[in-house]
Amino acid sequence: MTKIFDSSALSILPLSDGIIFAYCEELDGDRMAVGFKSVSFEDGKMKNVTTDYYSIAKFGANYKSLLLTIDNPVTCKAVYLQNGNVFVVNDAGQAMIIDRDNCIVWNGEISHKGAPASGVAADGNTLWCSYKDSGILVRYNIRTMRDELRLGGGKNTVISSPKGIHIADGLMRVCDCDAGKIFEIDLNSYSMKLYREFDEPVHQYVKIRSHELVLLDSGIYVL
Repeated sequence: MTKIFDSSALSILPLSDGIIFAYCEELDGDRMAVGFKSVSFEDGKMKNVTTDYYSIAKFGANYKSLLLTIDNPVTCKAVYLQNGNVFVVNDAGQAMIIDRDNCIVWNGEISHKGAPASGVAADGNTLWCSYKDSGILVRYNIRTMRDELRLGGGKNTVISSPKGIHIADGLMRVCDCDAGKIFEIDLNSYSMKLYREFDEPVHQYVKIRSHELVLLDSGIYVL
């Protein structure tokens, strides 16, 4: 693994040719602020980017009006759906789906036992959410926004603290945060295997083309 940023990193936002990540930046005295940087896979360069650049990538071109309804644009979860709409859920579990014209086509609560989703990922006409405190993964039908499948949550749950989710090519990779493991679930057979293991908590995993990155307690790493 190669470390590319330190423990001040907060989250990773995948792009088609790189990533943007948010980090906690120290100002004068005890003041703190959130900064943003991008990393290009074309030339390997890291550079500072603006809040607007981050927001466009995360929420789309109509981000300014959307931000008026979001308490914390960094910690909220957002994912593009198959039809180009954007699903957003905040830290309180209040969720909405926004279309390309910035109209709210659905809004409601997405939570489990009062806790908001720890991670979200879209897969065709379904949406997967992880709930770290409950040890459960829930699949929702995007058309109805009703849950239609649950994985885990029992006494013999393998993934006890699911957080970040990544879906591609019929495989879902789930960060078992506290255990420091990433599990891979085949979404056709629902068979599961251990994919990676670390010596510290793992919060997020992303794969862009052949590039794999993780967010651990100690920072961002390229696998």
